[in-house]
Amino acid sequence: ILAVSTENMDRTIADLTRINVTLILVILALLGLMLWWTIVLGANPIRKMTEAASAIALGDADGHIEINRASTESTRLAEALNEMVDALRLSEQRIKRFVADASHELRTPLTTLRGYSDLYESGTLRSDADVADAMRRIRSEADRMNNIINDLLVLRTADETKTVLTP
Repeated sequence: ILAVSTENMDRTIADLTRINVTLILVILALLGLMLWWTIVLGANPIRKMTEAASAIALGDADGHIEINRASTESTRLAEALNEMVDALRLSEQRIKRFVADASHELRTPLTTLRGYSDLYESGTLRSDADVADAMRRIRSEADRMNNIINDLLVLRTADETKTVLTP
């Protein structure tokens, strides 16, 4: 019987098996690294933005999103969301200032109306000329309040119309 030694072939197969196992482990490590990179640079920022958007929807417009300086879509989305938060905050400040101004503008004629009606009720306005002057001033302040209210209604109507902005 003739026999050929298979020692070289067995060694070659063992070497190829080691190379294949090492290559598979390297590939799995690279895939794991790519998955980690995707989560850190992709999913985590989007999760943070989702949380921030939910907070904004609940009325908390104070938060900014930490921006990862990598040039990714999630970075650009975070920047856009931060700009939206800034615009929302500015809009709220303008609304508060407008309400304060409108309140002041309405309070002044109301104070005048109350003052002249108190004068009339106390009997201080004795002559017909004084009563006529007080009524003229009351009418003037009522007209002023009416103009302010009409201006507010015009603003509300203008605010309700949809404006199309072109880039």
